[in-house]
Amino acid sequence: MITELESRVVKALNQTSGVADPEQWLLDVLGANKSSTGVRVNTWSALSIPALWNSVKRISGHVGMLPMCVKKRVGEGSEPVENAPGTRLMQRKPNHLQTPQNFRETMTLHALLHGNARAWINRNMLGQPVELVILRPEQTFGWMVDGEKYHSTWIPPEEYPANATLSAMYSSILRGQGQQYLIPDKDVLHLCGLSWDGLWGLDIVQVMKDTLGLDIAGRESSGNSFRNNGRPGLVLEAPRGVFRTAKEADEFMDNFNKAHSGLDNAGRTGLLREGMKAQVLPISSADAQFLESREFSREDIALIFGTESVLGDASSVYKGITEQNAAYIQNCLNPWLEKWEQECNRKLLSQG
Repeated sequence: MITELESRVVKALNQTSGVADPEQWLLDVLGANKSSTGVRVNTWSALSIPALWNSVKRISGHVGMLPMCVKKRVGEGSEPVENAPGTRLMQRKPNHLQTPQNFRETMTLHALLHGNARAWINRNMLGQPVELVILRPEQTFGWMVDGEKYHSTWIPPEEYPANATLSAMYSSILRGQGQQYLIPDKDVLHLCGLSWDGLWGLDIVQVMKDTLGLDIAGRESSGNSFRNNGRPGLVLEAPRGVFRTAKEADEFMDNFNKAHSGLDNAGRTGLLREGMKAQVLPISSADAQFLESREFSREDIALIFGTESVLGDASSVYKGITEQNAAYIQNCLNPWLEKWEQECNRKLLSQG
């Protein structure tokens, strides 16, 4: 027997989508997540961009490696509380599958790319948090019902939790071959990125799909050019009658390439006879434009994630590595660390 609230959520989950305010699944079917270049941009294609990979790896890795613990005030200072549930989760064992560093790194990665990172807070009978289970961002959505915030997550059968705690605490709604769970916000550690309404973070891959699509399109175009229209770096021009048959020409080219190709032959002096001439082909304007666009893409991605001090062209802005690192910590890391601290204080500490 499901409650009225669960019944309303089931209706919302199973409703069709109109074109005035389409659901995300309809946008995906219609290809609405394609960029202006026509290239479809999603999380996986975005991660294939080296500059983006470097940015999210750097930020999530640094956030993951920093220590987090519960502290209590002692006089004018503070000291860690070793036996606090929050300290155990953040410093020792968030769940039976992940280390604290891996847990925080994964959550930060989800927040960077999807705008929302969520972990279910498993509590004991006293209401103390005993486990943090990451919810996959592509399978979890947010709902506002009667002014209250909820998170709906779908778990496939092969990923069904070993313990039945989740089913016991929250009514599960059968949907297809998986299980749909409706969890109140108080039991979800929700790391929210830049937000339009302060409730749900913006998906940066979708917001910046045109910028990311340009980089992906340029790389695919260059790959097609090399695959289908490879250009030689050197052209040899032979006078008429030097090679009487195609076999002689092939043998000459094989010997020439054997003598001058590869690192071992770099810098060797070549000899051309019988009036032959060599012409070096310069880089094409299309290739030069592609290389320039790659440099602009690197700076754009650095601006998106706030890593311009260490990834973008910051040589004219900062005087040295000390200023660059200080700018990276202040402008990039500190906002995420503050989000972590405030959310953990709100969800993992007792009301006392």
